[in-house]
Order: sequence, then C-alpha cells, then structure tokens
Amino acid sequence: MKIKNILSRVLDWSEVAKTQLILSFSVFMDLGLLPLINRFIDHPLANQSFLLKAQYYLIAFVLIGLTLIWIGHLLKKYNKYQRFYTYFSLNYYSISLMFTAIAVGILPMA
Repeated sequence: MKIKNILSRVLDWSEVAKTQLILSFSVFMDLGLLPLINRFIDHPLANQSFLLKAQYYLIAFVLIGLTLIWIGHLLKKYNKYQRFYTYFSLNYYSISLMFTAIAVGILPMA
C-alpha cells in the first residue's frame, strides 16, 4: 500500500528523483540485455567480436547509470546543481538508448 501511494505521486517528485527513476529504467534494460548477448555469443553466425564489445559496453553503461543514480542521491541537498545533473543524465540516457537499439537490432541477425 505504501509503495502504491509513493508511485502514484510521481509528478510531485523533484527533478532529481524523476531523473533517477528514468536512469533506473536504463540500468534494468541493460541488465536484461546481458543474458541475451551471452545466449547468442556462441552462435556460429554471430559476430562474436561485436557481441563481446557490446557486452563490455553494456556493463559500462550499467556502472555509469548506477554511478549517476548515486550522484543524484548526493545532489538532492544542493539545489544549485540539480538542473545540470538532470540535463547530463538525460543526455546519457539518450546515448544509452541509441546503443541499446543497435545491440537489440543486431541480435536477431545472429
């Protein structure tokens, strides 16, 4: 019941909290792609060098996303840097989505 009440008031959250929610979607999506890449990496028609690089990039995106979420938690006290944090994090999120689209698009070809 408490979680339902918290999530029902998303529009009342601060910019940093909303950005952290968006970044958590990105982290969970990248974590979901890692097992898919591991499943296709031994396929005889797969481009194994690309899949290995994609695996490392996804791990880097997860670590960067978790770091940005942690930085957002620290910046909730400082109103001065919240706007910059939001811009930077959402730009990172868009770059992460572009790479994820490439990684997902290449998997059915394997």
